[in-house]
Amino acid sequence: ETGIISRIENNNYTILSFSSPLEGLEVNQVFLVEDTYCREVFEQQKTVAFPHVGALKKMCNHPVYVAMKLESYISAPIFVNGDIFGTINFTDRKVRHEGFSLHQFEVIEIMAQTVGRFIESKLAKEELESANDKLNRLVGVVAHDLKNPLGNIFSLSELIEEETQEDSTKEYIELVKKASSSSM
Repeated sequence: ETGIISRIENNNYTILSFSSPLEGLEVNQVFLVEDTYCREVFEQQKTVAFPHVGALKKMCNHPVYVAMKLESYISAPIFVNGDIFGTINFTDRKVRHEGFSLHQFEVIEIMAQTVGRFIESKLAKEELESANDKLNRLVGVVAHDLKNPLGNIFSLSELIEEETQEDSTKEYIELVKKASSSSM
């Protein structure tokens, strides 16, 4: 009935994406982690399922159960670079009398891994683009800063060449001129 991808950070549970017929959910809506069923996933850092939440003494007074009567729940942690990023979870107002199958556990875990890899890829791409931008700015600054001194070296080399009479000095000056002019 309801599917949510969340971000858990600093004891806050933020809805990043969801699909639900239930009213009251919004993207970027924030809850305290302890006020969500996902608290169990976050604390255990593994897939958790409750086929009948209302039958569990520790859960029947839970804020989500009291407010929404969500009876069945399955959720897996999303890991990004080895750390828990958030969860992917599915809930329903109906009890799952047959429970959750091993296949359903495997599917939600694969979904969580896929979302985690996607987020890792996106973060790596953003880091690479940022590093590339910084490198391009640095190259521009260095190229500009080198151009003026090399021009000065070339001009100074021409003056020294005009004033010197020694052949060995003229050879060195010619090398300096070639190096500075090819670098500009």
